[in-house]
Amino acid sequence: KQIDMVVCQSKDMAKDFVDIFNIPRHKITIINNPITQSIPLRNSNESNNKIVRFITVGRLSKEKGQLRILKALSKLNFSFHYTLIGDGPYKEKINEAIESYNLKDSVTQIPFTKEVSKYISESDLFLQGSYVEGFPNTVLESCFVGTPVLAFNVPGGTKEILQHQVNGYLVENEEEYLHYLNNRLPLKPKDIRASVATKFNEDTIIKQYEALFK
Repeated sequence: KQIDMVVCQSKDMAKDFVDIFNIPRHKITIINNPITQSIPLRNSNESNNKIVRFITVGRLSKEKGQLRILKALSKLNFSFHYTLIGDGPYKEKINEAIESYNLKDSVTQIPFTKEVSKYISESDLFLQGSYVEGFPNTVLESCFVGTPVLAFNVPGGTKEILQHQVNGYLVENEEEYLHYLNNRLPLKPKDIRASVATKFNEDTIIKQYEALFK
């Protein structure tokens, strides 16, 4: 009751604060997270006749949906490699799934790294499997690097970053997810970056905070 304003990172988060936590609407404002790093743009699109490189970065947990990503990958009929960066309570279940889907030779697991941007820039497609999100910073980072993102249209800020077939793919179900794993468009890194560079740059977000404080 003593708080003047609650800053939410996404529209869905703001809606939850009003509908679930009964915060008065006039005490809610939405300001997304900014891009705060100077990250080099990836060199080019994926080339033909090579292994396709997928990547996911995030906590290994039920809500992050790594298990349904692995299920989709198990249905592919082309050569790929999947890098999974993160640690968490679902690590054992994920290892079991990798084993049961016979993906052991196609998956590299990295519990922690300070070179997330480097790994993303070396990948052809960032895979998000989340059932719910707050504001997915790694999705924003992937777009800024120039690597397209494949994600489910779920509650949270993902849909405020992704533009379907512009900087990635926003799908409604696992069937559509598998479709875009198999049918990737030649999205250009510079166009992917441009889709987020202005909206989420530091200056833009700082001005929103300054306006709020004033």
